[in-house]
Amino acid sequence: MSKAFTREEADGPNIPELPPLASTLPLGAKNYMTPDGAALLHEELVRLVKISRPRLAASRDDPESKLQLARVDQRIIQLEQSLQSAEVVQPPLEETDVVRFGAAVVVREENGEESIYRICRRG
Repeated sequence: MSKAFTREEADGPNIPELPPLASTLPLGAKNYMTPDGAALLHEELVRLVKISRPRLAASRDDPESKLQLARVDQRIIQLEQSLQSAEVVQPPLEETDVVRFGAAVVVREENGEESIYRICRRG
């Protein structure tokens, strides 16, 4: 665990310990991500570590801030685990009739309106 997430007893009041967030993936399942998905998780991790966590740590004498800090720490751990187990898959470069992970699918309604969906796992 990073030194940023440990504390000395003299650092102030205890931060509540929350149970680890359960993975939404079955044991042994691959954690597929598009490059964009992995980038979004990495951006969230950086924002939490560099902005949210320091702000909350500075005001952790407040019980609500301590709880929010514990939740941020919990999310940081979850993001780190997701990114460590990520298997980044490049979306198909050319159009194909096969729909698979990372593909963009265009759905045309009867009225001619089109919607584009990217096949990915969110969670």
